[in-house]
Amino acid sequence: MEQNWKIVQEVAETYRKRFPDNDVPKIGDIVEFSDGFHVYRHAKIVEDLYYKSEYGVLCICENGSSHITKNAGFSTSGGAFVRRHKSKLKRNGFDSNTVWTWGCHGIGAGQGVYFPLKVNRWVIPYDDSSVVRSTVRINGCGAKSADGTKIPAVVVGNTSEWFGFQTFESIKAYKAWAEHVGYRTFQQNSCFHLESNQRLVRKYIVRDEDIPEGDKTIKMVSNGRVRDCWITADGNDIVFNIDNRIITESKLGTKNDEEERLMFLKYSGNPLGV
Repeated sequence: MEQNWKIVQEVAETYRKRFPDNDVPKIGDIVEFSDGFHVYRHAKIVEDLYYKSEYGVLCICENGSSHITKNAGFSTSGGAFVRRHKSKLKRNGFDSNTVWTWGCHGIGAGQGVYFPLKVNRWVIPYDDSSVVRSTVRINGCGAKSADGTKIPAVVVGNTSEWFGFQTFESIKAYKAWAEHVGYRTFQQNSCFHLESNQRLVRKYIVRDEDIPEGDKTIKMVSNGRVRDCWITADGNDIVFNIDNRIITESKLGTKNDEEERLMFLKYSGNPLGV
């Protein structure tokens, strides 16, 4: 550990000597910016992958891991790598960039040493209200895929997830849900494809005391069963607090089993039962 600590100090000092200027963006600095769909709060200025630095164009890695050598050379893996001109960056104090170098045993599995570098923090100004965090695809009732399979009338999903957050059997069911939970959208290119600044989050309730206050509730299907769900807000997030407390399994063919089947048919794709 002592030998690795000395290596870290040597690498960090070399970095400070090679990049001493605090007034201009440099390799290793942290950048916060938005691409219109995500906000990257810990992106990194990396090596000049596009050979445009002489024109003031920086290469920024949205999410990456940087290896730094004893001569302060960088090699960053990850992505995506985007280009932004340095004139767009506004100084926003300092930050910590976690990097790594080979330890005292040299190159080998598990021999990397990770440590923080104190660097500058920059922001490329963006309008947070225009960031697309979720989308709505309106297919319409009776819509089918190319192979003839029936598809939901409306699908709502977060841009960061490949699966739909909630599907609806009708446009009426979607509109009632959106109004009830406070989901707001704006139109971009088509009235059949809406976008929203809000993100949809699932949270599971396992204790009575975790149930949030308020009476804004809906029904949601969880693990094939209809459960109560309490709606709360957290900034740009709409939080769906789903009841996940233990309930007794209904025996197949019983009255309770039939009631649960009818509830599933009523609320699946129609959380408000309209």
